[in-house]
Amino acid sequence: MVFGLFSKKSNLEKALTKGKKLAAQARWSEALTWFEEAREHDPDGPEARHGERQCREQLVSWNLEEASDLKGIDDEKAREHALLAMDLAGEEKDLQKNAKALLNKLGNPTPKKPAAPVVEDKPKRLFEPSCGGGCASPSCGPEGEEFEESFEDVYFLYLESMPEDERDFFEEMSADFQEGFVALQQGEAKLAEQKLTKAKKSTPPSPALHYTLGIMEATKGRIENAEREFAKATELAPAFTSAYIQRCAILRELKRSAEAETLLKKWNEDHPGDTTQAIPLQVSCLLDQDKVDEAEELLAPIFFDEGRTNINASILWAKIKEQQNDVDGAIRAWQMVTAARPDYIDALVPLGLLLIRQGGRSAEAAVKVFKQCYRVDPEHGWFYLLRIAEAYAVRGWKKDAAGILSDAEHELPNQPQAKELFRQVSALVAKL
Repeated sequence: MVFGLFSKKSNLEKALTKGKKLAAQARWSEALTWFEEAREHDPDGPEARHGERQCREQLVSWNLEEASDLKGIDDEKAREHALLAMDLAGEEKDLQKNAKALLNKLGNPTPKKPAAPVVEDKPKRLFEPSCGGGCASPSCGPEGEEFEESFEDVYFLYLESMPEDERDFFEEMSADFQEGFVALQQGEAKLAEQKLTKAKKSTPPSPALHYTLGIMEATKGRIENAEREFAKATELAPAFTSAYIQRCAILRELKRSAEAETLLKKWNEDHPGDTTQAIPLQVSCLLDQDKVDEAEELLAPIFFDEGRTNINASILWAKIKEQQNDVDGAIRAWQMVTAARPDYIDALVPLGLLLIRQGGRSAEAAVKVFKQCYRVDPEHGWFYLLRIAEAYAVRGWKKDAAGILSDAEHELPNQPQAKELFRQVSALVAKL
């Protein structure tokens, strides 16, 4: 009996100690587990009861806050958080009542429509018989017939997806070219290179051939070769838009933005109004050269006319405003991007960093932004947790910052950059 009593007391004290320690670090979910274990040893113990209640309050409050933020934006996710809050409320009637109130505001979930049958709309792969079984049955037609029919259908199906003014370049091409083109589209790199190399040796130069060779070289990482092929394509067909834009994009990748900008300036003078490709690419080249005012002047008409629908224009406008140190302008532009694409990490991160930089209430908004990042990209959760801790610290909320910092430490990878960022945020929190 003595030993049994001693063991019970030891386990109870251990659970209480761990629960209190984790609660002090605001690690409420882990703390709740230990307080629940403590109550198993002593159901009426006041310390365990108080600790469990505190954890449930915090967890329910956090989930209801998340649900409120998502209400009207993503009601399904909001409902998930509200239901989780209901579950975390346990037997606490007042906490259950708060969760039920929000669930009632969210209303009933939208009934899901039955899943539509999946229709394969992409071209068949090479050498795939129409029966779908890969057989050599006589019912598939005479030997070789099935390949010819499938191959031709696939090639011309790809051509139908091209801009109308570029299809003529791809008409009357050799069988080797067609086979290489389709193989390239379907990721058969080895076959594509064999057939396109053969086509290059056996057929006269053509815009389609050099353009397709350029795509092949680019996919293999041979970007200097790719640029030369695109240049040959545009020499043969100066109005070949795809080849021209690809060449300029490759030049920029090769750190030859000035050359690309000159080509794009001429192109935009001869072909005005391309607000989705040519003008944004020219703006990017100008920014590469720190010609910020020229970039702003070129992009302004597009941004103010199409900013809410042209995501690329909004992204570039945000970058321009950042380079001009116009934080408010950059924030507004990034917010336009995230309004259209709430899960776009490449916009959420710079938006969150700018909000932290502004401080005050903006730092609170940064917390919500980086929480969204954490949901979308959990693989890099440590980075977003550190930024949340930084935002709390900038706001002056030491306890919240310290709690999140502790969570981030548990997810920190063994990388110098990660450790340095952790050190910087830790120093910021320590100053509070």
